[in-house]
Amino acid sequence: MDDECCVIPVIKSPRDYQVYRISPHDTNRLAIVFDPAIANFSLTVCVEIFDIDGKTPPNRHQRAIEMFFVLKGEGVANCDGKEVPIRPGDSLLVPATGIHEIRNVGSERSTRCVS
Repeated sequence: MDDECCVIPVIKSPRDYQVYRISPHDTNRLAIVFDPAIANFSLTVCVEIFDIDGKTPPNRHQRAIEMFFVLKGEGVANCDGKEVPIRPGDSLLVPATGIHEIRNVGSERSTRCVS
């Protein structure tokens, strides 16, 4: 135990999350759960909420690997031209520099956890 480091856990509830749209016309919202400033680590975790027919704009990250976990709803994920259907319980790992977008194709709002 002498060499182990204990880190006090950071606890947040949904009322603590910062929610925003990246652009005013976006059809999805991000609720920031943890970011590097809060977690004191190089980690970002969000809950992404998609309106019906909502989608992310095509985007990429130069260094970050992005992980999605589908909580609710059905969608289609596209990465570098490859499309796959996604539904609750599915996980999706997008490599750094992969151009990707996620679309809600269901009849209700959909929700994904993003890290």
